[in-house]
Amino acid sequence: TQTATATATATNTPTQPSPTPTLTATPTSTAIPAEVFVRSHTTYEDDFQLVLVGELVNGGAFEVYGVRVQARFFSSGGDQIADAEAPAVFGKLEAERTAPFRMVVDVDPTAVESYELDLFFDDFTIAEYRDLEVSAVVVVEREGRVAVVGRLHNPHETALTSVRVAATFYDDFGEVAEVVELSMFGETITPGAELPFEIPLQEAGRTYAHLHVQAQGQLSLF
Repeated sequence: TQTATATATATNTPTQPSPTPTLTATPTSTAIPAEVFVRSHTTYEDDFQLVLVGELVNGGAFEVYGVRVQARFFSSGGDQIADAEAPAVFGKLEAERTAPFRMVVDVDPTAVESYELDLFFDDFTIAEYRDLEVSAVVVVEREGRVAVVGRLHNPHETALTSVRVAATFYDDFGEVAEVVELSMFGETITPGAELPFEIPLQEAGRTYAHLHVQAQGQLSLF
């Protein structure tokens, strides 16, 4: 299923505060009614690449799976100079729930004047996903390294594996400023068990208004 989501215009005005490196592009969203849509998104330059982060919302009545964000990037002359695709961090997006995404694009950030986003998703999947409970979230600094740490709890009656954890950072206006994620594919969390997590951040001294941590795993067959 395909649904158009938003268009954006890039500028060289940084967005502050932000938990990211200096932002180089600040998009202005155009709301387009859709079952699944991008609520907030922004871009910044990192190591001569363009990073696009955002938050998806399922505004429909049913859960969807495998949400993918496709982006096309344009120069000031209107020429398409790059395209890229990134999945939502989580495989399942339930009705009225959110999920972040993060896309790294191999394009000169200074050449990007605007970009357009489209969403694709599936109505069903053979994989089964369950959300995990998240607690004790805190940002810590240890020996010059900054990380988001916390604990996961499996409230379900079955074990979960292929766990993914994501932290979404927001500015003072509630707009997404950064997304970081952690894949714990080697871990299995049994029913009722807890599991600690640690998501490294790129640098210390970042500022942000608040953050939201989510986690999801797949039903374990063993």
